[in-house]
Order: sequence, then structure tokens, then C-alpha cells
Amino acid sequence: MTIDLSRIPVLVLAGGLGTRLRPLTHTVPKVLIPALGRPFLEHVIEDLRRQGLSRFVLSVGYLAPEVEQCFDDGTRLGCSITYAREAQPLGTGGAIVHALPLLDDPFIVVNGDTLLELDVAALLAHHAGQGREMTLAAVHVPDRDRYGAVHVKGGAVARFEEKRPGMGPGLVNGGVYVMQRGFLEGAPEGAFSLERDLLPRRLGQIAAFETRGFFVDMGTHEALRDLDLTLEAYLARRDVRGDDEPDGPG
Repeated sequence: MTIDLSRIPVLVLAGGLGTRLRPLTHTVPKVLIPALGRPFLEHVIEDLRRQGLSRFVLSVGYLAPEVEQCFDDGTRLGCSITYAREAQPLGTGGAIVHALPLLDDPFIVVNGDTLLELDVAALLAHHAGQGREMTLAAVHVPDRDRYGAVHVKGGAVARFEEKRPGMGPGLVNGGVYVMQRGFLEGAPEGAFSLERDLLPRRLGQIAAFETRGFFVDMGTHEALRDLDLTLEAYLARRDVRGDDEPDGPG
């Protein structure tokens, strides 16, 4: 199956308060914190654009004008960018529902503060083949303590496990999803968390796409200390590998 990636909309969740990164985020949106001299979110968008995605919707709220001024309509990055601005914080789930008028089926959702190496075309093909209304990218990491765990059975997400010390290696939520609009039917109204309030209620309905790709998370002060080195290692690996050979499932 051939998928025209240029037609697939990507919703980027970029409106969070960044409370774990205070005081940095008192005046700078989390996604605009620099990495290798550029806003982190710019790396996220560019990484997806290199695979052929070109329709981006940025979900913004906290310090929204700064994000909008930085990225404008996307011309500078060779893509199209529109905005879904929240009047008040809606959480990750509420933000997706709020942005639905700008999206069509299927659409991709990514977190603006993480970068996951994966083959987007393979992810979309996997989603189409599973016949479920949502697919979650689950990435293998050497230590799940910081993230919690995703347990997969029969190709579907069977259980989420809260983070705790000593979890060891395994699958975690990579913060990338493919959704159909129908997945949001019956979702809570107003502000809610996709991860805490909706996903655990839909176990068995969520397909899992497993990857061993590189995972960059800049959401804590500890991660920021090594962010440039981590991102540099990823970009070097990507450039050596080439644009058309990202890690796939398994």
C-alpha cells in the first residue's frame, strides 16, 4: 500500500506549561528551549518533514504567541503550519479534541518535547493493517524507571504500568500515535489527559507499533543537561543511515 505522506496531518502537542523545567519555562515555552542552537521543536518538525510529512498543526496554549512567531506558517521549514490555540489548559487529551476541526483521518499525534526515530510510512501501514482506531508507537528503552511501561499482547496494548524504580529495559510509550477521529468518541469533556484518562480505558483497542529507534526526551532538567549530546548522536546516526532507512518494527 502506497501512502501519500504529504496528505497526512500531524498534530504536535506544544502547549504544555513545562512545570518540570521551571524556572526556564517562566519566559520560554518548553518546546522553544534550544538544542544544538535551534528550538527543540524545530528538530521534531524537521525530522518528520524529511520523511515526507508536510501538514502540521501546532496545539499551543502557554506562551502561544512565542511559538507562533517562531514558526509562523512553516514556510521557513518547507512545510505548512497552522495553529489550534487553547484559551485555557486542556491537557493532552483535551488538546487533541480541540484540534479535531483541523484534522482528517487518519492523523498523527506527536509530543513536542520528544523525538522518536521511526519509519512513519511503516507506522501508517501498520495502523491500516491492524484495523483499530488508534496505534501507539512503543519504543524499547534500556531503563523504564522514568517512563513507566507499555505491555503488548497479540499486537495490542494490554496494560500500562506506572513508573517505579527497578523496572529495567522494555517498552515505553514513545509519544507518537496514529488516530482516527472516532477514537475520541466518548472522551471526557474539557481538560483531560490522553495518557491517564483515556488510553487505560481503551485497552485492547489500541494497536502497538514496536520500534527500537532512538528516543530523545527533553522534559526534565536532567535530560536537558545531556540534550545537545543526545540529539547530536541521533542526528549523526540519521545522516549516516540516510533519510529512507529509519528503524522499523521489532
